[in-house]
Amino acid sequence: MNNEEGLYLYKNRLSRAEIAFDEEGELLYCQESALTYRYSWSPDDEEEVCASSEEPLVREQADEWLRRSLSSSMQKSYGDAIRRFLQTLWGPLTDYRFESLKPDSPVRTLSANPSLYLYWDKPPLRLAFEFLSPGANESNKRGELRRRRELVSANGWTVIPLTREALERHLPILREQLRLKLK
Repeated sequence: MNNEEGLYLYKNRLSRAEIAFDEEGELLYCQESALTYRYSWSPDDEEEVCASSEEPLVREQADEWLRRSLSSSMQKSYGDAIRRFLQTLWGPLTDYRFESLKPDSPVRTLSANPSLYLYWDKPPLRLAFEFLSPGANESNKRGELRRRRELVSANGWTVIPLTREALERHLPILREQLRLKLK
């Protein structure tokens, strides 16, 4: 698929599952269905096993969740990153069921909120996906982000910071780490 930052990623055409190796050729991870194959005399006989984020139903489900769950200003600020998260990371792991995610600002006592959180609370695992707004990583806001994460973590949440760039560049690693957490 691609080679970057010392990772060699391979994606199965049928299952969309991935395998990653490091620079020395050591296996980093192999997703469950990465070795799925289907023999066919004709390549046209192959069918997709996993839903694609480009399929209309997947897009509609993500867009419907965004409309129901986020204000228009939140959609404007975070919509693209959250849509990508729902379609490519969370959706495949949860059979595209988004109703268990609850959006909120984490701590209202701090200054203007530079991030939006999606909470997933299924004891014993409590995940808080942090979506950073543009410019949130500027040096004058880093301290506030750290304090905010500490407060959320102190309340029993595992904080997973996400940006659109991270979802694009590190999706296989994020997907595998999250899949392991959800087991």
